[in-house]
Amino acid sequence: TVAPTAPTIDSPVAGDNVVNGDEAEDGFNVTGTGEPGATIELTDGSGNVIGTTTVNPDGTWSVPVDQADIDAMGEGPETITATQEDPSGNVSAPVTTDITVDTTAPDAPTAVIGNGDDFITADEIDEAGNVAVTVGLPADAEAGDTLVVNGVETEITPEDITAGSVVVDVPAPTEGEALEVTATIKDPAGNESEPGTDDAVRDTVAPTAPTIDSPVAGDNV
Repeated sequence: TVAPTAPTIDSPVAGDNVVNGDEAEDGFNVTGTGEPGATIELTDGSGNVIGTTTVNPDGTWSVPVDQADIDAMGEGPETITATQEDPSGNVSAPVTTDITVDTTAPDAPTAVIGNGDDFITADEIDEAGNVAVTVGLPADAEAGDTLVVNGVETEITPEDITAGSVVVDVPAPTEGEALEVTATIKDPAGNESEPGTDDAVRDTVAPTAPTIDSPVAGDNV
């Protein structure tokens, strides 16, 4: 007739107590400890049963969480609750842990190389051999998000948000070759936007001078 003690829930859940889009899609496990042989029931903040499992002989347990479970929770703060029931039917007090569901990625940025005319000319290349790429920030970008341009990460600042764009220096290609730029925005939860892209060809060599057929007017007179 004596209820078991409350189980424990290992923290953080999903690595940082924040469930992003990839984690929701791939699924993850909520783990903890309890009384060997007891039945763990894991529920969300609305009382929906996420899953049940039996505590292992070593006192550990694990319940998988999938996309449907996260969809039922919805976006925002969420509380996960675990109880354990022993073989005699005695149910423990609950234990809870708080998480946040954030599965929405920012909108895609835009990317423009140089002046946007699809060519990189000599006046657009600085002394370090870089060309400026202007990344336009979407309306839902926030300070603290991460801008990723060709794999290089930069934290977005409040000043960037006010300006509405970020200028990033990218190494220019060799003469006649194309530069391809891919820019994405990643929020603190790890959700990454669709890419904004641009490409341009380096053309810094002036053409040779033209020729004028002579004589003009038959005799240059």
